Amino acid sequence: MAYEMEETQIPSLHDWAWFGVFREAVNTLSELALPERWCYKNVDPNYPNPILAAYIKYTFYRLMKERKVLCNGQYAAFNTGLVNRFYDPIYALFDKNRNEGKQEWHFLNFCTAGEGRAGKTLTNNFSLPERASYFSDPAELIYDLRAPRPQLDWRRIVLDNINRIPTAFWERYTPKDFTLRDVNTLSDKDVYFAKLAFALENDEQTFRAVKSRFTESLELALKRVAWDFRTAVPVYNLKRDGLSLLFPLSLLNDTEIDLALVIERQERSGLYIGHMILPLAWAYTDARLIMRPDSDWLQVEQIASLGFPADELV
Repeated sequence: MAYEMEETQIPSLHDWAWFGVFREAVNTLSELALPERWCYKNVDPNYPNPILAAYIKYTFYRLMKERKVLCNGQYAAFNTGLVNRFYDPIYALFDKNRNEGKQEWHFLNFCTAGEGRAGKTLTNNFSLPERASYFSDPAELIYDLRAPRPQLDWRRIVLDNINRIPTAFWERYTPKDFTLRDVNTLSDKDVYFAKLAFALENDEQTFRAVKSRFTESLELALKRVAWDFRTAVPVYNLKRDGLSLLFPLSLLNDTEIDLALVIERQERSGLYIGHMILPLAWAYTDARLIMRPDSDWLQVEQIASLGFPADELV
């Protein structure tokens, strides 16, 4: 049987199952799966697979939402969406946690169907779990060049996410009556960025210049998409339960990518709206949930990590 629960009741993977040392389980999965780089440019030898850690947690959430996590009271299992070197699907297998008051399930192992003890337990207890699905029409994965140029939500992109824009950018577009500081030395960065956003919003001339630079970068991205459709990278948003596309933004110079612009097609009008910017590390992690990005600008070995959420170090 599959789990039946409301979306608001969907637990995180760590709340649902006990893994022991989670990063060791993730390392085991990376060794079993088809070889792939699961870390950014700056590798932490103590935590070598941060992208895979995020991938498996977000995949679990999606599977729970789709009711594709199977359980029979004694065992539970789900399809990781990954394959081994022979392209056999890899599954995660759990048994009932015997420690009362803890997570419901206990992680046993990652496995392929019928292989080893875990694989035989899987096939003895379940029909093989389905992988997560993120789209119904492959056309959703490709940007429609016939559509008008995307409209940008300036408040959301610039003012609400001003802390994601490179510091060097503000050296060129400093709002009047605002003093730039070294962010790394500040104890309260949120206050600093709130003041920067306020100053920019009240400096119409500088804000127009900022908008102009973002618009120029969007135009360049559209040219790249027209030249190679793979430039627009599909990404799944768990909160909105829908697909978006990532465009590269070059703000400091036209030859280097600084951020990813998230655009989303409106169902009724067919128009695209740009409503979010993401650091490249976040962009890659979100994009990998659907597939390994095949793009010339979102390449994991060229992306510096922003650090790892504390719960992934469990």
